[in-house]
Formats: sequence, structure tokens, C-alpha cells
Amino acid sequence: MSSPFLRDAICFSPPEARTTLISLDNLTIWHTGAWVSQHGRISMKLEFHCWKCPKDAPGRRITAAFSEQGYYSFRCAHGHVHDIVTGTMLFELLAETGMQAIVDGYFRDAIASFMASYERTLQFYIDVVSRAKDIDPATADATWKHVSSQSERQLGMYIGLYQLENNAVPPLLAQKHVNLRNRVVHQGYLPSEEDAVLFAQAVVDLLQPLLNGLMQRYTAQIESFIAAQTAKGATAASAAQRTHNVFFEFLLRFDTEADDWNRPPADIRAELKARRDLPSKG
Repeated sequence: MSSPFLRDAICFSPPEARTTLISLDNLTIWHTGAWVSQHGRISMKLEFHCWKCPKDAPGRRITAAFSEQGYYSFRCAHGHVHDIVTGTMLFELLAETGMQAIVDGYFRDAIASFMASYERTLQFYIDVVSRAKDIDPATADATWKHVSSQSERQLGMYIGLYQLENNAVPPLLAQKHVNLRNRVVHQGYLPSEEDAVLFAQAVVDLLQPLLNGLMQRYTAQIESFIAAQTAKGATAASAAQRTHNVFFEFLLRFDTEADDWNRPPADIRAELKARRDLPSKG
């Protein structure tokens, strides 16, 4: 997530600093909703606090379901309206919803979400490298249509492109994890928490280094995609008089302005414990 072209942009604190309250141009916002410190755990949502209300006022706390558009419009209990635009990429949202699903015990949903995050990250890799090669966007879109309905074709496209670009065998999800996903999706298998944790860790272990490499090598291209995502949210918010652009740091660390572009993958077990240890809000 990068902010040179974004007004009022902010990147949220990592898990070890999750109790920190951050203010943005009079709008007070918390870290991603799965771990809202003393205000309690909220699953599958983002949490915002109305800056127009007194700090301890009831109804100041607002939650919103994840939006692929990247636009959130909501009203607090006292009638104050806020319009938020985010530059979060789809694969980031999918991994976060997968983590939240594990926290809540929805292990089938977790595996489906992490697999979708894996597939959308590979698509993002293809998009970024294509842009770096000056492939016309219309050509890239037309080519993607030939593979968009079949994940095997998408995987093949990624494998070939990665080899050409890096002269190396591409990182891929181990077959045992693919088999687990297929059992869950196609055979109705009910995975255990251990199944979900191991699957999530395998996905994160693969994707984080891939994203680290992308951020170092294709910074400008990535920033153009983030700008497009932010513009998408701004278009959805076109009727709003004023919007705030906000970035959340989720499970996958994705920040082209980070001091360290070799971020280690998240530890799913540690993350699960930290989130479950937060007090639940009654």
C-alpha cells in the first residue's frame, strides 16, 4: 500500500501495536476489525469510530462489512455521516476474511477464502508483470478472458510468466493443500481447525515472499494498480462531499513504502491466539 498520490492516506499499525488509536484529519479509526483492542473483537468487519462524537459517547463505534469496491459509507448512531475510500487489493481482503473465519470457527469458509486469495495474488502477479512489459491493458484484459473461468489455465499462465521473468521454478501451493481444498469444495469435507491453520500458513508462506519480490521490483506498476483501486472507490463515492482515503494493514503485508521489503510471513497460530485473546464485546 503506497500513498504518494493519496489524500489523507494512512497505514495501520501491525498486530504487535494493535492497541494504538490513530487519528486521521479529525477522523478516528482503528486497526482492522478482527482485533479491536479494548473495544472487543469484531469478526468479518472493519471498525471505525465517529470523530464528531465525544470519545465515550455510545453509538460512536461503527462497523462495516468488507467491500470489494473499497468504498464505505456509514452513519453513526447520532447521525454523523462518513465516507471512506480504501486502496486495499482483493487478495488482501480475501486473506483477512480467511483469518477471521478461522477465529470464528468457520473452517470451510477459511480454506475457500485463503485459496481465493492465492488465486487472486497469482492474477495480480500476471497483471503487474504485464504492465511492466508495456502490454496494452485492452490486450491484457482480452487475454485474461480466455483463462478467467478456469483456475488451471490461470495457474498455467502464471507458471509460464514467472519462469520467463525470473528464470526460476515458480512457487506453488503443495499438492496436498490443493487436494484439501478440493475435498472441502467438491466433496463436502468438513475441515478441522488444524486443517484450516495449516492451509492458511501454507498460503501465507507462499504469498508473502512473492509479494515482497513484487514490491521491490515493480513498485511503480503496483502503485498504479493501487491508484486504480482507490479511484474505483472514489467513483463509488462520487456523491459524497468529502471522502477520507484509508489503508489497513491486514494479514498479508503489502506496502511499497515499507522500510523492510522482506517481511516474514505471518504466524497463523500466533495470530489466531492474539485475536482470540482479545475480549469479546457483549
